[in-house]
Amino acid sequence: MEIGKNKLMIALMLVFSVQVSHAEAGINLGDIFWGIAEVLTEEKCLLVNGNIAQNGTPTRIAGHNVSPNSLVGKLRFEFLQPSEVIVTVKGYIPYMVHNYVYQNGGQELAYLPSYKDTENTFAAVLPPGKYYIESTTSKTGYSSDVNTEISVNVKPIEADSWYNQDDEFQFLYVNKPVQDYIPFYTKGKKVNRAYVFDMTYDGDITLEAVSNSKSCDLIFYLISVETRELIEKWDVIFNDSQRKVFHITKGRYLLFVEPQYKGGGAYSLTLR
Repeated sequence: MEIGKNKLMIALMLVFSVQVSHAEAGINLGDIFWGIAEVLTEEKCLLVNGNIAQNGTPTRIAGHNVSPNSLVGKLRFEFLQPSEVIVTVKGYIPYMVHNYVYQNGGQELAYLPSYKDTENTFAAVLPPGKYYIESTTSKTGYSSDVNTEISVNVKPIEADSWYNQDDEFQFLYVNKPVQDYIPFYTKGKKVNRAYVFDMTYDGDITLEAVSNSKSCDLIFYLISVETRELIEKWDVIFNDSQRKVFHITKGRYLLFVEPQYKGGGAYSLTLR
């Protein structure tokens, strides 16, 4: 990939202007030349730079004799409503490529190495926003070839309470499913959900949780509103459905849901 003439001319003009005034300003010409070399090297090694399709269509990053610690790809994507995002990387040759998924602003969400005959995936429910993937060669070693594929699949989440804040409650009713989501923890405040239901008799009630994303990594807390007693804590990772039976007395209860570590997911809840 050749450096554009305009960028080269700008670099040369910069060197000339520094050369004229460096004696008065005390600037080290060697440092300037190294800085320009780094800019030109990054431009040369960037094999792919642009937006990536969000329907699973792969983008291939391929090149020959690439230097170590080179940025070879930068792929961007953006969506406007909460979505399940699946990023998949595949390697085809025995040279490692390091792929990082970032939220706009630089927070790393996932690291996905690609190597010959390997496939790695990052799946998470994410809030609306801008994201990007950077791919680099290994930091040490010799120049090597690059041949890897990256795909992104974005599926909007159907939810009844996108507007819910941490201090808001949503009522649960028997046999009436509620769809909701908790995003993967990104920069900012961790999202939790809170639901309230009334038990009109002493006895058993069943909570059914169904995953609407690749997986759900959640913690459920059942709390008595009247006594503030923690009835049960339920940690669960699931990709289909889970049922939990509670034996409780008549009264009002709070069901509090939070992500485990950075997890979360899209789900529906039904009382039976």
